[in-house]
Amino acid sequence: MTEETIAMTQKTVDRLGVVRQVVDRQLRQKEAARQLDLSVRQIKRLTGC
Repeated sequence: MTEETIAMTQKTVDRLGVVRQVVDRQLRQKEAARQLDLSVRQIKRLTGC
C-alpha cells in the first residue's frame, strides 16, 4: 500500500481542526460558525450533524 500526500493551505488545516472539534463535541456549532465566519447551517452541512 502506498502513502499519499495531500497539500492543504494553513487556512484549510485550521478549518478542518474546527470542524473536527464540532464532530467530537468539543466545540458548539454556533462557536465554530463564529470562528470560521460561516452560518450555523453551513457548519451543520460540513459536519453532517
